Amino acid sequence: MAENRTFLWFSDIHLDPYYGTETAVLRDKMGFGENCQSPSKLTTHPLGDFGCDSPPELLDSLLQSAATQAKPDFVVITGDFVRHGNDILLPSPTIATQEILYTVSELIRTYLDAPVVPAVGNNDVTPDYYMDIQQPDDMLNMITRGLMPLWSEDNQEGMAAKAMFQEQFPQGGYYAHNVTSTITVLSLNTVLYATNRQPQYTEVDVDPLGQFQWMKEQLEMARQSQRNVFLIGHIPPTIGSYRHTQLWHEGYLETYYNMVQNYSDLVQAQLFGHIHTDEFRVHNTFPLFLTASFTPIYGSNPSYRVVTYDDKTGALLDYHVYYLDLTATSLTNATSVWQRGPSFTQAYGVPDMSLQSLKTIVEDLQNSTDTSIYWEAFLSRLHVYTHGSEVCDATCRKEWACTLSSMTAQQYHGCLKESSGRSGMVAALIVVVLAVGLAIIWGRNCWKRRHYSQTVEHHVAEEELPPLS
Repeated sequence: MAENRTFLWFSDIHLDPYYGTETAVLRDKMGFGENCQSPSKLTTHPLGDFGCDSPPELLDSLLQSAATQAKPDFVVITGDFVRHGNDILLPSPTIATQEILYTVSELIRTYLDAPVVPAVGNNDVTPDYYMDIQQPDDMLNMITRGLMPLWSEDNQEGMAAKAMFQEQFPQGGYYAHNVTSTITVLSLNTVLYATNRQPQYTEVDVDPLGQFQWMKEQLEMARQSQRNVFLIGHIPPTIGSYRHTQLWHEGYLETYYNMVQNYSDLVQAQLFGHIHTDEFRVHNTFPLFLTASFTPIYGSNPSYRVVTYDDKTGALLDYHVYYLDLTATSLTNATSVWQRGPSFTQAYGVPDMSLQSLKTIVEDLQNSTDTSIYWEAFLSRLHVYTHGSEVCDATCRKEWACTLSSMTAQQYHGCLKESSGRSGMVAALIVVVLAVGLAIIWGRNCWKRRHYSQTVEHHVAEEELPPLS
């Protein structure tokens, strides 16, 4: 008999051990204005602040909260353990990156006793997005060393998982882990496919570091073993929702989605981070889930997810967001209260996290005003209950509906054009209806004027005249 089980999902931790010092990350470096480097932040905002990456106290708070959850089957971390800007703020960025990876990994293992599957993010390499596919060894070995504490050596299972990670990950930054008797998680190195990847070569490698071939082999093994598969990674195979730019090169998108389509009977989840907001995408035949960040640097409350799934089918059923309200948290007291928001199905009034449920949500959003319960749920969850009062006008709603249902920039712009075309047809129809109505009224008034101008003997009785319009 199937049983509903849970797993934890963290993303975009971006630990900044230098918070409150002159080498802290702050958005001011990118054109914003939060003074995360002031030592006063350690006393006034010990758990972090909007515009800053995560201080150690905030990560401790997260893991303490996560440790109180009913024991999860496993933990997935969809990339970006490391703070922003190591390469521009520190003299030895590679060493600092490895140290931050190691610190986060040690803390997670200290608090959580469950298999952990990490994915490499664009800030887990240095410089940002740097993955030289011709000479990747130094970078991949650095990340491998940084993540080593994630695997427990207290039992044979943990030692076997660690050995598998050490064997697979240095080949290309990808890794497979059988986290339960029915579920295999494939962790993908999405930096390889990013449009921002550096260095760029004039000749396109159709399968950088052999990840697609490895992915196909792993999916075939899962099919033969009758296992379900979760795909996780950092940079999602879709467009961003801020600039609506392509996050993956389209050639890689096509290869990836063809493979997912070919193994759609096995792939039960696609989980990604990177965008720092709580979103999803609807493809023709499978859904894509994108989680909000732990770091508050871009204005989202720190959060993580507890996901419920069917242990027999592997289907995702629901998830709760646990979050820390930074505005409401006492600035002088490091004690934190993590709140549980409404679940996905409660917020949107759908039975599960299936493709059909996502399509229903998109349709509800398309057909609703900015004050509807659907838009209220979507906008409040987007930045994890920090921007719940946002107003989304007709143009905004159109753009979001197209964003949620597009995987490529071309699809997005095509959707906008089609939507504008539909709006234009509706507007034209309204104009025609109004014109016809006005013509009828004008004609009736002309008829009346013509009869009133006749001689008295030709007048008909008043009651026989058309009623006044």
